[in-house]
Amino acid sequence: MKNLPMILGIIGGAFGLWAGFTYYGADYAAAFSSFKAFFHVTGTLVPILAIIGALLSPKKPSLGAVLMIGAALAMLPIFGLKWLTVLAVAFCAGGGIAATIQTDSSHEEGLHIVDQISTVVGKTAGWCILVLTFVTCYEVFMRYVFGAPTTWAFDASYMLYGALFMLAGAYALSRNSHVRGDFIYRSWPVRRQAGMDLTLYILFFSPAFSR
Repeated sequence: MKNLPMILGIIGGAFGLWAGFTYYGADYAAAFSSFKAFFHVTGTLVPILAIIGALLSPKKPSLGAVLMIGAALAMLPIFGLKWLTVLAVAFCAGGGIAATIQTDSSHEEGLHIVDQISTVVGKTAGWCILVLTFVTCYEVFMRYVFGAPTTWAFDASYMLYGALFMLAGAYALSRNSHVRGDFIYRSWPVRRQAGMDLTLYILFFSPAFSR
């Protein structure tokens, strides 16, 4: 059914808007009172991306899939694990998956956009390694040579490593650069490997980013 992604995306976006206005209201004037308020109030606009993706999906299924799945992944940490959010995420993700199935070699705009973004962000975030190395070496030198440990090096290294993991993870994933320690996975057919990857991303990878 060609219009299935559009139907699912619009329903998911509607549930997302309902969740946003129900849980956080539409008081946009209060969005700038604190970072938390800004995060939640502006988050009510995220479901609009799913609706836009749904409307684009009949002609540009890959771009629609990117927008719908992106909105689904964003709504869960913003709105929390509530029943309206679960419905919104389920419909948006379903619409994105349905649009992905309809994607062929002539409809890969969304995939190219995601690859370009992850490449730019990943290569930029890679510079965190140099800063992290400098901070760690400085702390070791100050601690063991001068006996004057810093109070900020641990926090700085903690945040730099977290930023590197979050920002460069997608780039490493797109290049299949994550370390694997297996001997069964590599002997499987490509389709089974893809199915296992998708299952593990849903069960372990996405929930970790949603915390």
